[in-house]
Formats: sequence, structure tokens, C-alpha cells
Amino acid sequence: MTPDVTKVDSRTRMSSTTKADSLGSVKDGGREDVELPTTGSCSVHSIRLFVLFAGFVMCAQAALAIYTKSVLTSIEKQFEISSSLAGFIVGSFNIGNLLFVVAVRF
Repeated sequence: MTPDVTKVDSRTRMSSTTKADSLGSVKDGGREDVELPTTGSCSVHSIRLFVLFAGFVMCAQAALAIYTKSVLTSIEKQFEISSSLAGFIVGSFNIGNLLFVVAVRF
């Protein structure tokens, strides 16, 4: 059984779905047409790589948030600052990161 391929006529650039012959090309009235795969494996690998990388970044961000909270508690005790000031410092850090990401993106 031969797989379905998308046939693109090299003269008229019209496409249709047909079965490939045993030689690997599609022939219609003596003309040889170009075969194009119907699914791209490259895009699937790119999506999987993106999901893997995004998951890694989320795990790293969660670990950093846990570490920041523990360090923040020890800084509050050591320097005897209020929780509201410590929260302001952390919030300023997050807003600075956001502005940096926006600036780098453009």
C-alpha cells in the first residue's frame, strides 16, 4: 500500500491528493510531478523542543522563587526590616525583570 502524498503539478502549480507509484513519483499523462510530504517532522521536533525548554524554565523559575522566599526571610531577620519593605524590594526586582524582557524583545 502506498502512502498518500500531495501532488503539485510543476506546470500549473495546482495541488491534489493522489497515490504515488512504485517509482516514488506521481505521473499524470506523461508528466512527472513533484511530491511534497503532507506532514513536516521538523515542526513536530521544534514544538517538542519548545515544550521541553519551557518546562525546564518553569521548573527553574519555581526553584528560584522558593530560594528567594527563604533568603528573604533570613534578610528580614538579619537586617530587622519589615515584611512590607522586603515585599517592595522583591516586587521591584520582578518589575525590573519585566522591563528588561520587554526591552530585549524589541
